[in-house]
Amino acid sequence: MKTKIIRSLLVVALLGALTGCEYIDDIPVGARYIAKNICSGLFVSGYDEDLLVNDYVTSIVPQLKFIWNINIDKQGKQVTVSDKLFKQRHQALSVYREGLGCVNQRGETVEELRNQVDFPLMGKVLLNKPWPYGGAGVDASSVSEATLIELTALLDQEFVNPDGKVKHTTGVAIVKGGKLIVERYAGGLTSSAAVKGFSMSKSLVNALGGVLYDKGELDLDAPLAFDEWQGSDKTSITFRHLAHMSSGLKYTERAIGNDNDQGLLLYGKQQPFEFMSEKSLVATPGELYNYSSGDNLLAARKLQDLMGGIASSYRTIRNDLFHKIDVTSVLIEHSGDGYMLAPESLMLSVRDWARLGWLYSNRGRWGDDQVLSEEWMDYSLTPAETNGSYGAFLWLNTGRWFFEDLPEDTIAFVGALERYVIIIPSLDVVVVRVGFSHDRDTVDINAFVKNIVDVLSEVVPSEAE
Repeated sequence: MKTKIIRSLLVVALLGALTGCEYIDDIPVGARYIAKNICSGLFVSGYDEDLLVNDYVTSIVPQLKFIWNINIDKQGKQVTVSDKLFKQRHQALSVYREGLGCVNQRGETVEELRNQVDFPLMGKVLLNKPWPYGGAGVDASSVSEATLIELTALLDQEFVNPDGKVKHTTGVAIVKGGKLIVERYAGGLTSSAAVKGFSMSKSLVNALGGVLYDKGELDLDAPLAFDEWQGSDKTSITFRHLAHMSSGLKYTERAIGNDNDQGLLLYGKQQPFEFMSEKSLVATPGELYNYSSGDNLLAARKLQDLMGGIASSYRTIRNDLFHKIDVTSVLIEHSGDGYMLAPESLMLSVRDWARLGWLYSNRGRWGDDQVLSEEWMDYSLTPAETNGSYGAFLWLNTGRWFFEDLPEDTIAFVGALERYVIIIPSLDVVVVRVGFSHDRDTVDINAFVKNIVDVLSEVVPSEAE
């Protein structure tokens, strides 16, 4: 009886702390976020379970961190999350599928989710040749011992969390002149484990768009022609509008709180495409920049339709993109309706994120193969009319607005929790940084990469073998 009274008082206290603030409304989305990212982090990335559960993932909304009930079924490879306030009302279940990553259950049975796709996206098995064309790891032969000592000191600062600052860095890779010269991992992550890019994943839609454009299958300026839009004022929206984040659709890139369209899109709604396709048009397409995971999701849906559905799209992605750039560890997570959650769902190893960055550093070229055409690269790296620092689903450093201490030709994939692929073609440098860095953390990617660039200034660029 005494235990029940204490539990009841605790619930009243929790409700009192949350009632009247926006956080209580974030519980359903929060439960799904936590279930999905613990599932992916544990069964795909291999993160340390204690760190993943008690710090990395549940810290996304610190005010709610203490309310979750989390159950991990390691044998069944699924994660269930509920809250201590409303018990089962907001329960979330995320299910791991071999070769497909994790998916949140919405209206489907677990069996339906597990049987949804029989064609997993597999990485390439490489010979023991140097990175990026082989499976061998670090090659610091072009770097002096003094340079390595300096780089080690920079990584110590990024991983060890000096001065009490919590960064939660879990992986860094540094490429210079086509060589992987330094890498480091923490929190259970390894060089072969795929890690979620969050919004770094938007670069996938650029790369796939380039594959289909070069085949003559994607018209940048043709109306998207979704059946759901026939007869509406949205029929003028094109792929180019989406790629430049200027669709004109009403959308707020916010995960929690009021107008949390991003959170609802990726974690809250049963049919993400339907949620986004029903958004009203509030501006003329092409005239107003509005950063939108929804625009990226619509563009991915168009590409997936052009590729003939999920199984056919996996074949195209594998054969025409990832195997061509020697990617070894890759997953693309989908919603239960079978469509890519492209705004956040690409999972690559840190080495493979560096490979994707190296492709862009070399203007779409991989060895002797022009994987993405020069024409596509020109389009992708041309600033949008509505935002001079944004290309086609890629961040640019035009005017050094984004990274004030890095060259103007810097290209970036940028994801939540301070995840970055920083590409500097003029310096032959690619830096990958992943982690679980929340608002309370201090991560200055501009300074971090600038310091790396300064240390590497002595290294003579060379072509990858």
